[in-house]
Amino acid sequence: MTSKKPAASKRTTLPRQSSYTKRFLQDWSALSHPGRYDMTLLIANDGPLPAQWRDHQLSGKWERHRECHLGGDFLLVYLLDDSGKCPSLVISSCGTHADIFG
Repeated sequence: MTSKKPAASKRTTLPRQSSYTKRFLQDWSALSHPGRYDMTLLIANDGPLPAQWRDHQLSGKWERHRECHLGGDFLLVYLLDDSGKCPSLVISSCGTHADIFG
């Protein structure tokens, strides 16, 4: 049995390359609760985030970044960078609004 789709359309896209800022690595222990790692995998694979995480674009000095709420006032700030050969996810920071935005 043969498929009529061209070979290129049968291939899956590669997941984004992930990197972390120094600030995020310092916040890692606060992010290591169950379910939070799954959320970073969804972002890295361009999956839709559930509405309860209130994912949205930021403005001002953070204009290229996005933010999602992991629970209450606990946030994850990240950047989806499509400028290079391999699209990447840069997780910039996590913490409360006061911790991140001052």
